[in-house]
Amino acid sequence: MDDGQRREEINKTILLTKDNDGMVCNIALNYGARSEIIRAIKRINDASQEDNTIIQSLNVENFNHYLDTQEQPDIDILIRTAGERRISNFLLWQIHNAYLWADKTFWPDFNVENLTVAFQDYNSYLMKQKV
Repeated sequence: MDDGQRREEINKTILLTKDNDGMVCNIALNYGARSEIIRAIKRINDASQEDNTIIQSLNVENFNHYLDTQEQPDIDILIRTAGERRISNFLLWQIHNAYLWADKTFWPDFNVENLTVAFQDYNSYLMKQKV
């Protein structure tokens, strides 16, 4: 699959899911969490120029407001494809309590069956937490 085909698939997916409201799915392309955190710090700095109480009132909850994902909930499950078992600079702040799940399938081939297995495994984890 070439880049044009990938873009086409992404655009189709966006159109197919634009009215969905049951969950948030982040697909991070050309993204780096450390860069996002630096951008957040710069936003805080800019905001503090107008309101000097920003820094003193900064805490874990309101720091989220300055991230790229500011309106999104914390991540419940982080799915890694291609057998990767490391975080790789991916949503470092947002995955602080996420369930990490890895699949050996490479991303272009990852499909609804793989996703179903991931969700079933995550659900089993949640059930164990309730015991």
